[in-house]
Amino acid sequence: MRVLAKSHNFRPEDSEIEVANMKPGVGQMDVFPSIWGHWAGGPGDSKEDLKWLDEKLKAFFADK
Repeated sequence: MRVLAKSHNFRPEDSEIEVANMKPGVGQMDVFPSIWGHWAGGPGDSKEDLKWLDEKLKAFFADK
């Protein structure tokens, strides 16, 4: 799974290409809806970021 925060350094288009080149069922991409760019999901200051990330990780591991 590749979770990506949209920023100037990490563009979703780059990861879409990476995931498209993985074997079926191996890759999945979700764009992190955060204003924090590279810092999305940490260091724990954004409760909304943490909630989004927790939900995505729970869903990902539930499918395994």
